[in-house]
Amino acid sequence: MPKNERLARALQDHVALIRDAIVPQEAILTALSGRLCEAFQREGRLFICGSGPMTVVADLTANLFLYRLGFERPALPVISLCHDATLLYSLSRDGLARQIFSRQLRPLASENDILLLFSDLHPDPALNEALLTAERIGMTTAAVAPAKIALAGEVPPQIFFRLESSSPGRIVETAVVFAHLLCELVEAELFEH
Repeated sequence: MPKNERLARALQDHVALIRDAIVPQEAILTALSGRLCEAFQREGRLFICGSGPMTVVADLTANLFLYRLGFERPALPVISLCHDATLLYSLSRDGLARQIFSRQLRPLASENDILLLFSDLHPDPALNEALLTAERIGMTTAAVAPAKIALAGEVPPQIFFRLESSSPGRIVETAVVFAHLLCELVEAELFEH
């Protein structure tokens, strides 16, 4: 145990938060990994987007699937929708920033695909618009967020993994662990390593 009491307390809080998020929702995580494996076997893709600091988690998650988590394997078809700054600035200038993800989904996604959202503590109209677009396309939708209030749009995600914290940093940490576990489950199922 660390000698610094503040560090020791922070580590305990971190471990408890991850345990309390993952253990009771194991079935949700397993169900999502199963859906991803089925989608990848049907030549479906995973589209990922995030809000605020969760855009980094979305990009990291895409990287884990594209490159590797634990061993060499083929890249999996995953696309992060968080990269197009020019589109975001153009839409924002015209008051249409909420369309940043939906505009990318419409020409690319199909009903065989899955949309995974990462949300922080603040509602984001762009995530709600993405959910609505995904439902219209017929995609499976999943979200990782601190509360359903963060995704309080017209359409709820089909799969919801709740993050229990009011700390932005802890939410990001737990979402990264979620991403690692999800990729690990998919790798094990698809590549039996």
